[in-house]
Amino acid sequence: MPASRTLAYAAVRLALLRSVVAVLALVAAVAGALAPVHAQAVDPAVRYMDMVAQELIAASRTRSAATLQSVIVRHADLAYMGGQGLGDFSNQLSSTEKPAFLSGMARWMARFATSEADKYPISHVTFQPSARAARLGLMVDSTIHMRDGASYDVAWLLARNGTSYKVRDAQILTFWMTGQLNRLFSSYISENGGQARALVIALNR
Repeated sequence: MPASRTLAYAAVRLALLRSVVAVLALVAAVAGALAPVHAQAVDPAVRYMDMVAQELIAASRTRSAATLQSVIVRHADLAYMGGQGLGDFSNQLSSTEKPAFLSGMARWMARFATSEADKYPISHVTFQPSARAARLGLMVDSTIHMRDGASYDVAWLLARNGTSYKVRDAQILTFWMTGQLNRLFSSYISENGGQARALVIALNR
């Protein structure tokens, strides 16, 4: 089995709430059902997160992984996510190799999220009107409501980026997206000779 497909199947095997791409798939699957932020909410971080969600929705409607990837690249703090994902293997990649890793990671996330989005029957998403302070930025709390009545709280970690923000991480229950990236990537690297470059090749296939 090709390395890239092995990597994708490894992600599928993770439980829904423990999968790194579950966060992306859940939001991408909203497909127009997002509840708008209350008019009285003036918190810029919440407005930004609402904008990101709207862009993800528009991208998901196209069923184009490339379109979703462009949203991820525009709004994700890929350098932080990638560093956390590689963990102890990060120092294996040179500064000239890391751009290929980060672009491959974004491409892989978008392709998987696009393929999985239809599996999550979401009713609507709501945001809390105010962000809260966190050690590494600001947290914006949301609740994703499923059509079967279930709901999941997702907290988005934002980092300041000039006068705007970048999405740095997301938490479902006690599980952080970058923590799941680290588990998935570290496992793949370890199974392929302990070489981070094997992961870069797989992500870009």
